[in-house]
Amino acid sequence: MAEGQNSSGSTSGGFSNLVALLALAISLASAGWSVFAYVKSSEIRPLQFEEVNFLNEENVAQIQIEITIANLAYGDYDDVARTEEIILENGERRLRFVARSTASLRWLSPGPNDAYPTLAHPCRWGGVGLAACTLSDSPVVALPAGEVVIHYPLFELAPEECGRDDCSFITPAQLGAFLQGDVRVTYAVTTMRDGVHTVSCMLKTTPEETAYYSGAGWFNPGCERAAS
Repeated sequence: MAEGQNSSGSTSGGFSNLVALLALAISLASAGWSVFAYVKSSEIRPLQFEEVNFLNEENVAQIQIEITIANLAYGDYDDVARTEEIILENGERRLRFVARSTASLRWLSPGPNDAYPTLAHPCRWGGVGLAACTLSDSPVVALPAGEVVIHYPLFELAPEECGRDDCSFITPAQLGAFLQGDVRVTYAVTTMRDGVHTVSCMLKTTPEETAYYSGAGWFNPGCERAAS
């Protein structure tokens, strides 16, 4: 009788241990899956841009691009693009610009007597015949999980580590001189969840184009995909 009881107790104890081990395995698997899901929860991808808009505000050079950002999220995880930069490299020097706001651009033709219309807030002139209209006073943009966002950041010279001795501003003439020849343009976005991601292209500008920028206050050269 005692032997039967011991056998039953051993069987019961073994079953309990098996249940405990299974529960532990499930718990560890769930924890591992949670970590995996978090890591894969937001995969930001800025897509290739094809044009760079150079403009100005009161003789201060600015840059605007239309950039598409995809959040290839795993699960229902949103993200936020909190900082954005444009890096220009001409082989000898490097300039860094940071996004201050977002703005759409409109090219306007003059009316009678070659007169341009008067612009009202939130629009202002970004060059001869170019209206720059503020969309947001902040460049921060939400990146919903599984969605694609078309974004219009407006960049100004970085207040520090800009690549110049004076980081207060750069004029269209000064930036135009930098842009002559082959220039690599790199867009970098930093998100809350997924870190830094970049995409680059190459500008090939002529002295005539940069002279136009100095005179008209804007130009928008095409940007070819850069070799990785």
